[in-house]
This record gives sequence, C-alpha cells and structure tokens, in this order.
Amino acid sequence: MQFQFLKWRRLDSYLIQIVPWVLLFTGLISLTVALFLQHFLQWYPCPLCVLQRLGFLALVVGALLILRLSSGWSALVAFLTGLASAAAAAVAWHHVVVLANPSVICGIDPLETKINELWVVQQLPWLLRADGLCATPYPPIAGYELPVWSAMILSGSVLLLFLLAVLLWCKRKACCNAEK
Repeated sequence: MQFQFLKWRRLDSYLIQIVPWVLLFTGLISLTVALFLQHFLQWYPCPLCVLQRLGFLALVVGALLILRLSSGWSALVAFLTGLASAAAAAVAWHHVVVLANPSVICGIDPLETKINELWVVQQLPWLLRADGLCATPYPPIAGYELPVWSAMILSGSVLLLFLLAVLLWCKRKACCNAEK
C-alpha cells in the first residue's frame, strides 16, 4: 500500500510542475493562431471571439501567476482562472450554436460596441477589437470550425485547472498538517 502512495506522490508532484506550463503554452499558441488568422488571413474577430480571447488571456496570466506563487495562493489562482476559462468555454460553445443556427443573432451592434468600449480592449486593440460577425462561416481547420477548437481547448483547460487547484490545495493542506 505504501508503494502506491509513493507513486501517487510522484505523479502529484509531476502534475503540479507540468500542468501550468502546458496551460501557458496552450494559451500562448491559441492567441498566436488567433492573431495570425486575424492579421494575415483577415478573419476578423466577432464579439464572441473577443470574449474567448479574453479567456485565453486569463489562462496565460493565470498560468504565469501559478508558476510564480506559493501553493496556497496558486490553488486560489488556479480556481479563479478555471472559473474565467469556464466562462470563456461557455461563450465558445454558444458561438458553436450560433454558427450551427445562423438565424440566432449574437447582438452585433450592442454587444460589439460594449466590448469595444472595455478598458482592456482599448489597451490592446490589435488583439481584442471586435470587427466581425458572429455567424460568418470560415473554412474549417482540421475538420472543425474555429469556435469548436476554442471550446474544446478551453473546456480541457478548465478540467486541468480544477485538477491543479485540488492538487495544490491538498499539497498545502499536507504541509499544514505536517507542521502541526
């Protein structure tokens, strides 16, 4: 029984070290692809795309903070980043529904103007400015439309973030209990 515990401890430690890096590179690659599609292929982001990009940006910032902070604060940051990624994943899945049912309106005028007025959008217009239509059909990438990829990546990130939050919290509790 002790042998299994030692194996779990190694896996636990390995996951705590590798998952933040996986999340960081996933977010950076996703944002890089989005910028490439926007600036080189003229696939302009719609308001829903901008909200998904904010989720990826939160993923990158959260992963950097997790790598930098102690395990107690990292668990909190992982949980909060998981919530932000879950919201972005919900937006991405809604975008998939909008593309499947073009009659669904994403609210281009009011939503676009509200998003473009956000402080963070005004600071990073080359990354976050909404100029496109939500129902614009673009060619699929590897068989899936871009919002499907975004939804799958963000949903996977949510699972990894909540797993990481639990592992970090358990590590913190084990350290606290060892001190007593």
